[in-house]
Amino acid sequence: MSASNLPKSGLAQALRVADLGFRLVVACLVGSFAGYWLDRILGLLEWFPLLTLVGFFLGLAAGMVALVRGISAAERPPPAEAGPPPPEAGPEDRETDRDGDG
Repeated sequence: MSASNLPKSGLAQALRVADLGFRLVVACLVGSFAGYWLDRILGLLEWFPLLTLVGFFLGLAAGMVALVRGISAAERPPPAEAGPPPPEAGPEDRETDRDGDG
């Protein structure tokens, strides 16, 4: 049984939504901490935490991209299972009127 054939229970849907929210929060935190780290290295914290804010908004943008991709992937119908293509009817397989009556 493939993953696309699994029943979609309420718990599975809740976990998918929680995963999307988790990705958004983690992206914001990573961006904020990276900006904070750069602010400390460059000595900008005494003045204004500019890179912390820039990092937060870059993380928010990255999280939103991940959110949109996750939602669009969830709404997409599952792909049809690949199998051999149906055989094409050749001239010998077609019904022909052999006696010429029409």
